[in-house]
Amino acid sequence: MPKRTEILVIGGGNLERGPAGEYVTKVPIADYLHELSDRLGHLVWFVDCSGTWGVVLEGTNTRVKGVLDPEKVTVVAVNTTARGTLRNTWLFLRTIIDRPYGVFFLPQVMTLVPTLPIAKLMMKRFVVYLAGDYEVTLNDPEAAAGKWPGWKFFFRHAYEGAMRQAYGVIARGGRLASLARRCNDRVIETVPLGHMQAGKINEDVPLEDDAPRRLLYIGLLVESKGMNDFSSALKMVLDRRPNAKIDIDVLGDGPDLPDFEAYASRLGIADHVHFHGWVESGEEMAAFFARAHALVMPTSTHPEGVPRSIDEALVRKIPVVATRIAGVPDEFANGEALLVDPSAPDQIADGIETLLYDREARARYIEGADRRRQQWTAFSSAAEQHAKYLLDGTLD
Repeated sequence: MPKRTEILVIGGGNLERGPAGEYVTKVPIADYLHELSDRLGHLVWFVDCSGTWGVVLEGTNTRVKGVLDPEKVTVVAVNTTARGTLRNTWLFLRTIIDRPYGVFFLPQVMTLVPTLPIAKLMMKRFVVYLAGDYEVTLNDPEAAAGKWPGWKFFFRHAYEGAMRQAYGVIARGGRLASLARRCNDRVIETVPLGHMQAGKINEDVPLEDDAPRRLLYIGLLVESKGMNDFSSALKMVLDRRPNAKIDIDVLGDGPDLPDFEAYASRLGIADHVHFHGWVESGEEMAAFFARAHALVMPTSTHPEGVPRSIDEALVRKIPVVATRIAGVPDEFANGEALLVDPSAPDQIADGIETLLYDREARARYIEGADRRRQQWTAFSSAAEQHAKYLLDGTLD
């Protein structure tokens, strides 16, 4: 693909300063920006630099290891609250003069929606990236706390206005794609950022009841994500199958980690639940996927769209147990994943047993995810897919 002029990206992640003054973000975001720059020319990134992770200067936040190359990416610090709207608008209009292409992430581009008609005139093509389910936010009581009465009207119209003004919409999954099609006919489902190709696959689970098996969890460690339900489910399976050797690899961190460790100890399964912290290295992540026999996403009440880790497992033919919450039941309604009710450890336990010990059922769920696997393996990365869409206006 030929290298073109320049590209503007708005949002998509947070940013910190490293100990030597370098800009640091999460590795998948840094890789995405660098590859977009390789394909489309020097990249300007409008990003919130408020320092919400806070501890990167002490080097303790292992999520933030992606150092940005200043030869490829120029950072423009913005204030994404309404207070920074006037300055952001001026910076935006000045920046789009020489940049024909753009990827604008929601919600960060919301305050710039009134200026997007100007961007349509000045830019060759820009797309909006819809990563979260705004309907979930609109219906979340916690999101409404402290807001003024008319915020829902303006929130919805900012989201939908951005999608209407864009050439097209890049949506993370089928549920969000269906929302986007209310506003724009040119919608594509994105390859996940940080997308990794299949690599080694654990298709053959041993028949012996006492053969070792491994389960995987990836995500934030807070009560609403259901980690204690997962531990309770594992305890049930181990009680049902005294000879079973099942372990959980937990990739993530959060404020409730000590509570989860204590709960696993009280259940007597601490030796089966291994907390590894955040893993960003592609090689390390691939190694955990390679030895996993199933992914479990036990979210109980956490307001989220569709966890990216589900597709990262399915692309490797790793079957998934997931709770019916937020966008998950709509996204995986055709047998791609084994769905259970939230806050139901007994159902999670049944799902784990099915995927680990019932070969026919396991094969059925793996086959059910074939369409998604074909979709995600058509491109080597999100940056390749997005660059083609920007340059050609189509994926055909």
